[in-house]
Amino acid sequence: ISAVGGATILDQLTLAEAIKAVGSIKRFLPSEFG
Repeated sequence: ISAVGGATILDQLTLAEAIKAVGSIKRFLPSEFG
């Protein structure tokens, strides 16, 4: 579960790309706080 603030919301894209590259993570739940 990604829990980032509004100012860093685009960092979730970097996280999603890293997850894709690793391949062993099955779910990514993005979210925004603030």
